[in-house]
Amino acid sequence: MTRLWKKLLVVSTIFAALDTSSAIDCEDLAKLFIATTISGVAIAAIGHRIGCLWIECCNDNWIKPDMEAMWKDLYSKVFGQDHAVDLVLKALSAHYNNPNPDRALVLSFQGDTGIGKNFVSNIIANNTYRYLKQGNSKSAYVLTLVGHTDFSNHVPLEHQREMLKNEIVARARSCER
Repeated sequence: MTRLWKKLLVVSTIFAALDTSSAIDCEDLAKLFIATTISGVAIAAIGHRIGCLWIECCNDNWIKPDMEAMWKDLYSKVFGQDHAVDLVLKALSAHYNNPNPDRALVLSFQGDTGIGKNFVSNIIANNTYRYLKQGNSKSAYVLTLVGHTDFSNHVPLEHQREMLKNEIVARARSCER
């Protein structure tokens, strides 16, 4: 439930109480406000859970890494990069098996054009995020940046570093898993 709806619920309840013929003192109004606020928070929490049944959310319903499928996909589709695949799977397993990781997992794949950086990233994302498994092309929790399209030689390097840092921090905060 959005903040606007919460406020409207509180205001409408207060106005409904004020429309009664009996007088309401400040103490009754305060009790009414507290009760309305508590019920509004409960409705918002329930609404969020129900909404997350259909809309991508940062929870176990939507983020379910399938390490077996990921292992199978990486080893059957990525050729000549066994060492890299081993390192990636080790990092992912360590992160996903930790119920309370200290920080978000950020992977940076670097190298020449055509060696499979985006390909590996897509395999990881498709085996982690249910939203992508359903055939959607983008997830709110996945960020893919490509050097020649997302970074320019005309923009100062320090500005690009700051942009990259802000992007990573924003994504990590949107889903602190």
